[in-house]
This record gives sequence, C-alpha cells and structure tokens, in this order.
Amino acid sequence: MAKFHLMHCIPPNNPRMHGLIGYSEVIETVKWGLEMLGHKVSYAVNSFDGVATNIIFGAHLLPMQFLQTLPKDSVAYNFEQARGINPSDMPPAVAYIAEHFQIWDYSKANLETWQQMSINDAKLVPVGYAPILTRIHQLGIAIQDIDVLIYGLSGNKRLRVFDSLSNAGIKVVFVSGLYGEARDSLIARSKIVLNINLYSFAQIFEIVRVSYLLANKKAVVATLDENTAIEDDLINAVKFSTLESITDDCAELLAREDKRLAFETAGFETIMKRDIRPILERALA
Repeated sequence: MAKFHLMHCIPPNNPRMHGLIGYSEVIETVKWGLEMLGHKVSYAVNSFDGVATNIIFGAHLLPMQFLQTLPKDSVAYNFEQARGINPSDMPPAVAYIAEHFQIWDYSKANLETWQQMSINDAKLVPVGYAPILTRIHQLGIAIQDIDVLIYGLSGNKRLRVFDSLSNAGIKVVFVSGLYGEARDSLIARSKIVLNINLYSFAQIFEIVRVSYLLANKKAVVATLDENTAIEDDLINAVKFSTLESITDDCAELLAREDKRLAFETAGFETIMKRDIRPILERALA
C-alpha cells in the first residue's frame, strides 16, 4: 500500500480563478480509484504532504518558489489544453514542472506539446469514472423546467448560442461560478446541457466537464469543430453540433424525448466503461 496526497491548486484571493473548482469531480474520482486499489489517500487545497506521493491538480498556477519546494517524486496531472502551444511560449513554471516532475495528461492531443519540450515520458491518464459521481437526483420530465442549461465562463460563442436559444423561445439558463449542489440542482432541472468549447487555439473536447454530465445520465449537446480532438468512444455519447445548427438540434431533442433519452443512456453507458481503477493501475505501473 502506498500513500498519495491529492493537492488541489486554487489561487487564493482571486475569484476570477474559480474555474479550478471544476477539477473537484475528477479529483474525487482519482481519490476513489486509489482507495479502491488499496492505497491511503489524503486531499488538501494548496498544500502538499512531505511523506506521500503528491498528485497535483493545477500545478501550472503555482509560483516558482512554491514549485521548488515540492518533493521530486510529485506528479503534475494536467487538465489544461496545451495542444499546439509553442514550447517557447510556455510560462517558466510549466517548463519547470515538465523538467522536474512526472507528467500525467488527460488528453492524447497534449502529448506532442510535452514531447516538443523533450518530455518523452509523459503518461496519458484519461478522465475516468467512479460510481460516486452518479449522484444527481433524476427528476421526471414534467419537473424539469429548464430546457437547456449552459454553465461556465462567458465567451462570444457561448453568449451567441444563449441569444439564439432565447430568441427561439427555448427556456435557457446561463450561469457562471456555481459548483457543487447549486450547479447540480440546475443540472437536475435541465433536459439538455450544452458544452461549447471556450477556446479556439487548442480545440480539445472538454471531457472534464462533460464526463460528470454523462455520469449523471444527462443529454449533452456539444459543438464539434473540424479540428477538435476527441476520443473515439465519445462520438456516439454526445449530440454533436455546430454554432449554426445548435439551436435547431436542441429544439429537435426537446421535441423528441425518445432521442434525448437515447443520448442519456448512450452517454452513461460510455462513461461507465472508463473505470478509473485500471486507468490508475496503468499510470502507476
């Protein structure tokens, strides 16, 4: 049995960085998986354990002076979109992390960036599933009073879709900065949840966000650009659309309950196959 410490980096006194709270469900999944494998696991925000193997979520946000105090056997688990970024444009903190710590990355699309930084041992550790994630209460169709939910930081594409849905007479809610029970209650009330990629430079499908929705049997409609990197198993788990057709696609799923329920089932069955335990076993081998 080994001892692991999960360090969740959330910059203090910076409310604009609340998006890092969005790592919570992934961290819970890793914690459950390690414990099921027989390991001892602890968790803390912004602090490490000097006698455990630290797995750090959000390490790229740590100041250099803090990074230099971390144990050398630490693991930096990356969930940011690094695809296509020139290594010379990487912040010094990221270069330090790549040189001194083991890298785990959630996306195969990011591995080339690490290789360009001469990091050839970065491990692909995809987002997995744990049964503790399936916890949002399933409301009946008659009680779901929100047609479409959008949550996350605002951006031109997300606001454009919100405007289109509103003008189509669809009951749509857009929230930012809500997590935990407040967010989950809105998810429960919603027939559809949208995923619109905030970034245009890397274009990696946002599985960190979507995995939690799939684990809770939610129909997800997502934009998919020609250059978007996405795992093969997700192709049939989500209703993919474009900015131009997303309003019509949402309207169709709202009108066709059978199609919407089919996506709920397909998404749940897909994410359940990503058992976090063998994923972690391979990463630790």
